Amino acid sequence: MKKNKLKIILPVITALILSLLLTGCPKPDYDRVHLDPDWTLISQVPATFINPDWEVHTSSRQIKSITFYNGRYYLGTEGGILIVEMSGGEAKIVEKLTSEHGLSSNYITCSATDMNNNLWFGTKNMGVIKINDIEIICYRNMKNPNANFVTDITCDRNGDIWFTSLGAGLFKIQNERFYRFTAPGDFKVNSFTRIAVTDSGEIYLATINSGNYKFDIVHGFTRFSDEIVNDLEIDNFGNLWMATTSGLILIERSGERKIFNSTHGLNSDYISSLFFSGSNLYIGTMGRGINVYEQNRFKTRTNSKAYQDNISCLYFNDGMLFAGTENGLVTYQGDFKHGRVKPENEPGGNIIMSMDFDGETLWVGTFYSGAGYFSNSNWSWLRYPNDLPSNEVNAVKKIKNNIFIGTSSGLLIISRNSKHLLNRENGLPGSHVTALDYDPENDVILVGTNRGLGMMEKGGWRRFNIYSGLHNDSIMSVSVVEGKYWVGTIGGAELYRNGRFIKYDVSNSRLENNQISDITLFNDEIIFGTFGGGITLKKGDSWRNLSIRDGMSSEEVNPNSFCIINELLYFGAGGRGVDIFDGMNFINISWKQGLTSENIFCIKEKNGRIYFGTENGLFVTK
Repeated sequence: MKKNKLKIILPVITALILSLLLTGCPKPDYDRVHLDPDWTLISQVPATFINPDWEVHTSSRQIKSITFYNGRYYLGTEGGILIVEMSGGEAKIVEKLTSEHGLSSNYITCSATDMNNNLWFGTKNMGVIKINDIEIICYRNMKNPNANFVTDITCDRNGDIWFTSLGAGLFKIQNERFYRFTAPGDFKVNSFTRIAVTDSGEIYLATINSGNYKFDIVHGFTRFSDEIVNDLEIDNFGNLWMATTSGLILIERSGERKIFNSTHGLNSDYISSLFFSGSNLYIGTMGRGINVYEQNRFKTRTNSKAYQDNISCLYFNDGMLFAGTENGLVTYQGDFKHGRVKPENEPGGNIIMSMDFDGETLWVGTFYSGAGYFSNSNWSWLRYPNDLPSNEVNAVKKIKNNIFIGTSSGLLIISRNSKHLLNRENGLPGSHVTALDYDPENDVILVGTNRGLGMMEKGGWRRFNIYSGLHNDSIMSVSVVEGKYWVGTIGGAELYRNGRFIKYDVSNSRLENNQISDITLFNDEIIFGTFGGGITLKKGDSWRNLSIRDGMSSEEVNPNSFCIINELLYFGAGGRGVDIFDGMNFINISWKQGLTSENIFCIKEKNGRIYFGTENGLFVTK
């Protein structure tokens, strides 16, 4: 009986073995294994949508990507999407899209078109956006923040969307589903910056500084080079071209590798961007114009020397070459005609660090783009070197009839008819100004710097540092509270009283963190905002601490962001929107309420409207 069973089983086993040998091992279900369920559709609005709650002001001069769609050019910028049309041979901006129009982020990093007449945009920290003639749809990963920093995006010949992220790996969108692929290794390895896809399905990926990879579904990731790559392109023959900091690299399908640099006709070795049109390769550089590789030789576009811009992206269509730069869109036609297109009437920068009102005029200071003011619906801007000692502006305040602008290279005082610069050489303890406040009752101006406190009284300056009373002279905030002068430093809080400083820190008080980012009086309690320990409240000898466990959105309070509005305390919650405190409880405003830039540096109120200075523009409640 056993022999008969064996006779039956053996042929079955033999058939199975032959089947495996002929067809190969069963392939893993990559769709099931790599499906990422954490991506969610967070908003879907009509293409004509205008947000009824927010007015948004951004700077869109810095162009990150260019895409052509239905006869128009869509420019992804650090301040939204600019739509450009050609009219009479000239490029004109006809529309600007921001989060006021339904975008989940104003900071656009990359763009692509698919086979179904959709535009796709990657964002910084808010995932991907799909736009067509009907609607704007935004997707965000709800569990992996690194996935939402999208660095590059493209469409393959099957119509699938592929995009890279800063730390979360490679993603594919197929039939509205998201799939994730990661290379073995840490955050750096999976911080892909550029992507290029061949017609045969091979995917090439560049990383920040962990080498470059080839990927396919079956074999996964294979490292193939170590250069620092700024851009990738595939030519008509499936060859890979890489823009690097030391020239242009060609890797042919055969594996042969060629390097081109200034010895081969390029006018710069620092290649920043690439774009293929037919058999011609357009090559953008850092400040040296544009080269073209055609008919196996390089030549420099004569008219591209008109602008010494760093070129971030290129696009060629209908005889016109478009270059995205840090200062708008540059267009080239033929060998000599050229022009520049820049958006008008917008702030000069997006990282708004400080704000104050001079009557109905709003003054703003930005991190690296100077300062400006908004008056009668128009923006005016001040920049280094003509107007400011530095473009890094950390504090802006109206004091009496003057505007004080604190920069990294001194304090500029602007009066009606003159300007006056103060720095370490003529009054301040340090030239890097970090904070400003004013005591109107005693006519005393407080200036926080990286080297101590400056105090202007009776027309003269007093300087305090670790050698003259301060316990720590790296100052984050200064505050006048009921006639008393408080100083927030990276080593604790300091109260100036009777010519000396009283220090409060984690060793002698209930403070839970020594980095004091702001100080104010609220409901008879002194509130200390910290950068890592929530908030601490002091009333007489009574102390209490509040943090995430008590309802705060973050343990961090952004420097100088306290603002009391209608008996509520508003403050920037360390990259998680705005927390609003009533003395006992917290509520939060973030992207869910339309405040799509979640790092809030300063807050002001005027005529019932609240102004939020963020890392990605100015948001104003309507």
